Amino acid sequence: MLARSAAIETPRLRLREVGSADLPALAALFADREVMAHYLDFLTPAAAANWVATHMRIRVAHGFAPWTVELRDGTFVGQCGPLPQVIDGKREVEVVCFLRRPYWRGGFADEACLASVRYAFERIGVDRVIALILPANRPSVRLALRRGLTFERNLMHGGLACALYAVERAVFFGRVAGRDRFA
Repeated sequence: MLARSAAIETPRLRLREVGSADLPALAALFADREVMAHYLDFLTPAAAANWVATHMRIRVAHGFAPWTVELRDGTFVGQCGPLPQVIDGKREVEVVCFLRRPYWRGGFADEACLASVRYAFERIGVDRVIALILPANRPSVRLALRRGLTFERNLMHGGLACALYAVERAVFFGRVAGRDRFA
C-alpha cells in the first residue's frame, strides 16, 4: 500500500502534502467547535501539532496521508484525503475531510473527497474505501452517500460509536455504457 503522492489538482482545488507550515491554519480549523462538532477533540494547538506530526509519520510509513486542501490560489480550505485504519484486524483506507466553514455547502467537500477516493483506488490500489462517521453527522453521511459509499454497520472505533460506510472499487467505477457512475 505504498503510493508516494504529489499534489492533486481538481477544477478548483489543490490537495498537497501536509507540512509544518500548515500548522497555524490546521490549529485554527481544529479550534473551530462547529467544524469539529462531530470529530475528536483537536481543539488545542498542541493537539493540532501532534496531528500534523502523526500525519507526516503516516505518510512516511504508508506513502499516503490526508492532504492540505487549498484553493488554486493557495487559500487554505481544510484537510482531506486517505488515512490508513485497522478495523477488526483488517487494514482499510478511510477518506477523511475537514473544511473551514466558509467552504461548506459549495461542493468543495464533494470535489476533495472524489479526488481522494479516486486516488485511493487508482494510486494506493485498494479494493475498497471506507468512512467512519458519527451517526449525528448528517452532512458527512450525505457526502459519503453522494460519493457512492453505503452504510455497512455500526462499530466502536477509538472509543466512539461510529457508522462504517464503504464503497468497493467495482461499484465506484461501475460501468454503465462505459461511463463512470460517480465521476
